[in-house]
Amino acid sequence: MGIRTLAVCSAVIAFASMAEGAEIRFDRGVDLEQFVTAAGQGEVPSPAPARSHNGNIGLTRSCARLALGAGEGPVVSKKAELASQRYIEECKPVPAGDTGLIIEHCYQRPLQEWTRTVKLLAAPRQLPPGAEEIFEVCLEGEKLELTPVVVFYPYALAREGEGEVLFTLTPPPAAPGKKKAP
Repeated sequence: MGIRTLAVCSAVIAFASMAEGAEIRFDRGVDLEQFVTAAGQGEVPSPAPARSHNGNIGLTRSCARLALGAGEGPVVSKKAELASQRYIEECKPVPAGDTGLIIEHCYQRPLQEWTRTVKLLAAPRQLPPGAEEIFEVCLEGEKLELTPVVVFYPYALAREGEGEVLFTLTPPPAAPGKKKAP
């Protein structure tokens, strides 16, 4: 099949819905003139009305991972700086120009912002040699979450502070007569 024939067949298939009145019989060939005439008489659908995005409100989420290594006494993590923002989406129409397309430029306008500095403090505990425990801390709006990722103990958790937050992690007490080991 030649490239010209392939192109005609592709055009016939692509525009078949617009040319409902044209008779297409692949076993006899295509009357291209009849097809073009029928396609020109079809109705062009009107564009869907533009949907407004104005007013969508959202929150950003900021996360960091903090590690706690082994130590003889209490162990402190590095600081994590977290920020979250409440925003509203606003859209403005852009002049259509030569294309005739309806275009919008949308952006997020900040409404409110929260920041937190977070550290972890682990009470004395034993870890396997070279091991460290990993926690993920996330801020979304006012909500601050601490999630264990890799831990060796079920910790009791205490939180202090608002802008500068310190999470104190306390492992369970060792049972009498048993060695403190994970």
